[in-house]
Amino acid sequence: MCNNYKMDMNLRIWLHFIILSIILLFTIVHILYMLVVFDNYIITKLFYIIIMVGAIFLLLQPSTLLPFLGHSAFPATVIVDEKYPVNYSYQYTLELPEGHNGKKIIYWAAKEDKTDNNKVFDNPWIAYDNYENVGVTKVKNNEVIIKLHLPNGYKVGMGREVKPHFHYRICCEKNIMLSQVYTVNI
Repeated sequence: MCNNYKMDMNLRIWLHFIILSIILLFTIVHILYMLVVFDNYIITKLFYIIIMVGAIFLLLQPSTLLPFLGHSAFPATVIVDEKYPVNYSYQYTLELPEGHNGKKIIYWAAKEDKTDNNKVFDNPWIAYDNYENVGVTKVKNNEVIIKLHLPNGYKVGMGREVKPHFHYRICCEKNIMLSQVYTVNI
Protein backbone atom coordinates (compact mmCIF):
# COMPACT_ATOMS: atom_id res chain seq x y z
CA MET A 1 0.00 0.00 0.00
CA CYS A 2 2.83 2.44 0.79
CA ASN A 3 4.42 1.91 -2.63
CA ASN A 4 1.11 2.73 -4.33
CA TYR A 5 0.83 5.84 -2.20
CA LYS A 6 4.36 6.93 -3.23
CA MET A 7 3.52 6.52 -6.89
CA ASP A 8 0.23 8.33 -6.40
CA MET A 9 2.01 11.18 -4.62
CA ASN A 10 4.65 11.28 -7.34
CA LEU A 11 1.92 11.55 -9.96
CA ARG A 12 0.22 14.34 -8.00
CA ILE A 13 3.47 16.29 -7.76
CA TRP A 14 4.13 15.96 -11.49
CA LEU A 15 0.56 16.93 -12.40
CA HIS A 16 0.77 20.01 -10.16
CA PHE A 17 4.12 20.91 -11.73
CA ILE A 18 2.91 20.45 -15.33
CA ILE A 19 -0.47 22.17 -14.95
CA LEU A 20 0.94 25.19 -13.13
CA SER A 21 3.77 25.48 -15.67
CA ILE A 22 1.28 25.44 -18.54
CA ILE A 23 -0.91 28.08 -16.90
CA LEU A 24 2.02 30.40 -16.19
CA LEU A 25 3.59 29.92 -19.62
CA PHE A 26 0.23 30.51 -21.31
CA THR A 27 -0.19 33.72 -19.30
CA ILE A 28 3.23 34.98 -20.38
CA VAL A 29 2.72 34.10 -24.07
CA HIS A 30 -0.80 35.52 -24.12
CA ILE A 31 0.31 38.81 -22.59
CA LEU A 32 3.20 39.09 -25.05
CA TYR A 33 0.67 38.54 -27.85
CA MET A 34 -1.62 41.22 -26.41
CA LEU A 35 1.28 43.68 -26.17
CA VAL A 36 2.41 43.12 -29.76
CA VAL A 37 -0.88 42.71 -31.65
CA PHE A 38 -3.19 45.23 -30.01
CA ASP A 39 -2.64 48.95 -29.96
CA ASN A 40 -3.51 49.63 -26.34
CA TYR A 41 -3.24 52.61 -24.09
CA ILE A 42 -0.01 53.02 -22.15
CA ILE A 43 -1.75 52.23 -18.85
CA THR A 44 -3.13 48.96 -20.29
CA LYS A 45 0.30 47.97 -21.59
CA LEU A 46 1.81 48.77 -18.20
CA PHE A 47 -0.83 46.57 -16.55
CA TYR A 48 0.00 43.69 -18.97
CA ILE A 49 3.71 44.07 -18.26
CA ILE A 50 3.13 43.96 -14.49
CA ILE A 51 1.08 40.74 -14.85
CA MET A 52 3.76 39.22 -17.10
CA VAL A 53 6.57 40.07 -14.66
CA GLY A 54 4.50 38.56 -11.84
CA ALA A 55 3.94 35.35 -13.83
CA ILE A 56 7.66 35.09 -14.62
CA PHE A 57 8.51 35.69 -10.96
CA LEU A 58 6.11 32.92 -9.86
CA LEU A 59 7.45 30.55 -12.51
CA LEU A 60 11.01 31.03 -11.23
CA GLN A 61 10.14 30.30 -7.57
CA PRO A 62 10.87 26.65 -6.65
CA SER A 63 8.05 26.56 -4.10
CA THR A 64 5.48 27.61 -6.73
CA LEU A 65 5.89 24.47 -8.79
CA LEU A 66 6.95 22.24 -5.87
CA PRO A 67 5.01 23.62 -2.89
CA PHE A 68 6.41 21.12 -0.37
CA LEU A 69 9.74 23.00 -0.59
CA GLY A 70 8.21 26.15 0.91
CA HIS A 71 7.42 27.12 4.51
CA SER A 72 5.54 24.54 6.51
CA ALA A 73 3.70 24.22 9.81
CA PHE A 74 4.89 21.52 12.18
CA PRO A 75 4.16 20.82 15.86
CA ALA A 76 7.12 21.96 17.94
CA THR A 77 6.66 19.33 20.62
CA VAL A 78 7.84 16.49 18.38
CA ILE A 79 11.14 18.14 17.46
CA VAL A 80 13.88 16.91 19.80
CA ASP A 81 16.75 19.14 20.92
CA GLU A 82 19.54 17.08 19.38
CA LYS A 83 19.67 13.93 17.29
CA TYR A 84 22.09 12.60 14.72
CA PRO A 85 22.92 9.26 13.10
CA VAL A 86 24.85 6.78 15.22
CA ASN A 87 28.46 6.37 13.99
CA TYR A 88 28.13 9.28 11.58
CA SER A 89 30.92 9.53 8.99
CA TYR A 90 30.57 13.15 7.85
CA GLN A 91 30.52 16.47 9.65
CA TYR A 92 29.75 19.88 8.13
CA THR A 93 29.82 23.31 9.78
CA LEU A 94 26.93 25.37 8.45
CA GLU A 95 27.15 29.12 8.96
CA LEU A 96 23.86 31.00 9.27
CA PRO A 97 23.09 34.72 9.27
CA GLU A 98 22.52 36.67 12.50
CA GLY A 99 19.27 36.11 14.35
CA HIS A 100 19.10 32.32 14.39
CA ASN A 101 20.93 31.57 17.66
CA GLY A 102 19.02 29.04 19.76
CA LYS A 103 16.80 27.90 16.89
CA LYS A 104 16.63 24.26 15.90
CA ILE A 105 17.81 23.00 12.53
CA ILE A 106 16.26 19.85 11.08
CA TYR A 107 18.38 18.15 8.40
CA TRP A 108 18.29 15.03 6.26
CA ALA A 109 20.21 13.37 3.43
CA ALA A 110 20.19 10.28 1.25
CA LYS A 111 21.61 7.14 2.79
CA GLU A 112 25.25 6.16 2.56
CA ASP A 113 26.32 3.09 0.61
CA LYS A 114 29.16 1.92 2.85
CA THR A 115 30.68 -0.31 0.13
CA ASP A 116 30.64 2.27 -2.71
CA ASN A 117 30.49 5.99 -1.96
CA ASN A 118 30.30 6.72 -5.72
CA LYS A 119 27.14 4.65 -6.14
CA VAL A 120 24.16 6.50 -7.60
CA PHE A 121 20.79 5.19 -6.38
CA ASP A 122 18.08 4.65 -9.01
CA ASN A 123 15.58 7.06 -7.43
CA PRO A 124 14.99 9.25 -4.34
CA TRP A 125 12.79 6.63 -2.62
CA ILE A 126 15.66 4.16 -2.56
CA ALA A 127 18.19 6.87 -1.69
CA TYR A 128 16.25 8.21 1.31
CA ASP A 129 14.78 4.80 2.21
CA ASN A 130 13.57 5.07 5.83
CA TYR A 131 15.02 8.54 6.44
CA GLU A 132 17.63 7.23 8.85
CA ASN A 133 20.28 9.77 7.79
CA VAL A 134 18.65 12.67 9.65
CA GLY A 135 19.30 14.96 12.56
CA VAL A 136 18.33 17.92 14.69
CA THR A 137 20.71 20.44 16.19
CA LYS A 138 20.66 23.96 17.65
CA VAL A 139 22.29 27.10 16.30
CA LYS A 140 25.16 28.37 18.49
CA ASN A 141 27.15 31.49 17.55
CA ASN A 142 25.38 31.58 14.15
CA GLU A 143 26.55 28.11 13.13
CA VAL A 144 25.51 24.49 13.46
CA ILE A 145 27.37 21.22 13.18
CA ILE A 146 25.63 18.83 10.78
CA LYS A 147 26.47 15.20 11.54
CA LEU A 148 25.52 12.63 8.87
CA HIS A 149 26.53 9.48 7.09
CA LEU A 150 28.16 10.69 3.85
CA PRO A 151 25.23 10.57 1.41
CA ASN A 152 25.29 9.07 -2.08
CA GLY A 153 23.72 10.64 -5.15
CA TYR A 154 20.55 9.46 -6.86
CA LYS A 155 18.67 9.75 -10.14
CA VAL A 156 15.47 11.71 -10.74
CA GLY A 157 13.16 12.07 -13.75
CA MET A 158 14.69 11.20 -17.15
CA GLY A 159 17.82 9.76 -15.52
CA ARG A 160 19.24 13.09 -14.32
CA GLU A 161 21.77 12.53 -11.55
CA VAL A 162 21.53 14.52 -8.32
CA LYS A 163 24.95 14.83 -6.66
CA PRO A 164 25.35 14.13 -2.91
CA HIS A 165 23.81 16.85 -0.74
CA PHE A 166 21.77 17.42 2.38
CA HIS A 167 18.63 19.45 3.04
CA TYR A 168 17.70 21.47 6.09
CA ARG A 169 14.94 23.61 7.50
CA ILE A 170 15.17 26.24 10.22
CA CYS A 171 12.56 26.16 12.99
CA CYS A 172 11.18 29.68 13.02
CA GLU A 173 10.10 31.72 16.03
CA LYS A 174 8.58 29.59 18.82
CA ASN A 175 9.04 26.52 16.55
CA ILE A 176 5.57 27.03 15.05
CA MET A 177 6.73 27.23 11.44
CA LEU A 178 9.56 25.60 9.54
CA SER A 179 11.47 27.58 6.93
CA GLN A 180 11.64 26.62 3.31
CA VAL A 181 13.92 23.73 2.38
CA TYR A 182 17.56 24.69 1.87
CA THR A 183 20.07 22.44 0.13
CA VAL A 184 23.84 22.18 0.62
CA ASN A 185 25.85 20.27 -1.99
CA ILE A 186 28.66 18.13 -0.65
